[in-house]
Amino acid sequence: MKVSVNINPNATSPSILITAKKQTAEIIYLEQKIQSIVEHSTLFIKDNDDYRQVSLDQIERIYTEQQDVFCQIEGQRYKLKKRIYELAEFLPAKIFIQISQSELVNRHFIDRFALSKTGAYQVVFKDGQFTFASRRYMRKIKKEDLHS
Repeated sequence: MKVSVNINPNATSPSILITAKKQTAEIIYLEQKIQSIVEHSTLFIKDNDDYRQVSLDQIERIYTEQQDVFCQIEGQRYKLKKRIYELAEFLPAKIFIQISQSELVNRHFIDRFALSKTGAYQVVFKDGQFTFASRRYMRKIKKEDLHS
């Protein structure tokens, strides 16, 4: 299978085209995989009264606060429409890790995990902010390779 990229300065948005002699199971699988990657690489956030699309790699953390779900991007918080459990299923595990029932964090923004004086696990971000991970989720986190 040949893969090529065509740079066109007049293109309004990136597109992917599969050219084949006939439709096969491999082509169908490839189309589904590409579609899945495209659909799961962005998220809609509420910015004032508008909704806008952001790349998942921009999102530092997603958390619940008083029945609402928010995400944090560059220190700013934005409201999301989806629930935490929906996002936990939807978001790629290579990018996001669930640290409690009410919070998901982008593993690329984590600086370290630290044990506080009270025995709680702190998740310290590269910008110095921190949050806490539940013990239940810390057991799962310890089993994972966080650098993948």
